[in-house]
Amino acid sequence: MSHFNACVLVRRNGSNTEQLAQKANEMFANFDINKEVKPYKHYIEADEIQRMAKHYGIDLKNLPALAEKLEDWDGDKGSVDEAGLYGTSTKNPVGHTDYWSVFAEVKLEDRGRLLFGQGGEEKTVKAFVTPDGQYVDGPWVYGAPNAEQEKELKAWDKKITALLDEYKDAAVFLVDCHI
Repeated sequence: MSHFNACVLVRRNGSNTEQLAQKANEMFANFDINKEVKPYKHYIEADEIQRMAKHYGIDLKNLPALAEKLEDWDGDKGSVDEAGLYGTSTKNPVGHTDYWSVFAEVKLEDRGRLLFGQGGEEKTVKAFVTPDGQYVDGPWVYGAPNAEQEKELKAWDKKITALLDEYKDAAVFLVDCHI
C-alpha cells in the first residue's frame, strides 16, 4: 500500500477556510474505494482473463468456468453473455483511495514549492480533483525518474499549470491519501 498527495480545488463562494476544507473532504469522498454504489456490469479484459485462466488452470475459452471463479478472484459475481465474461459489482468505479485527510490549504505563494517541487523539494501532488468533481490522475514515479517518466512528469507539470490557471479563483487543498 502507498501514500500519495492530491489537491482538491474548491470554489470559494464566500466560504471561510473551515467550510472550504469540509467541502474538499466531501468532494474527495466520491473517490473512496470502499463506497458502495448501485450494482453495475463490467466486462473483464482479455489480459485479466488470461491471468485468471492461468491461476485457476482453466482453459481461457471456458468463460462459464471462469465466471464461477470471478467472485473468488475479485469479489464480483461473474456471468457470461454474448459480449463476454463480466462481473456485477457494487465497488466504486471511480475509487482511488481507501483513506484520505484534507490537511492544508495551499496559499498562492507556496504553490511552486508544494506542487512543482521548486526549491529542491520533491513534487507532492499525484492527482487533482477539479471544482466540478473530475479526478485528474498524474503519473506514479518512485525514486529517480527514467527518461519516459521525465516526459510524463513534464506533461503533468503542464497539466497542473493549466488546472491552476483554469481555476485560479479556487481554494487549493492538499490531501494525504492512502491506497
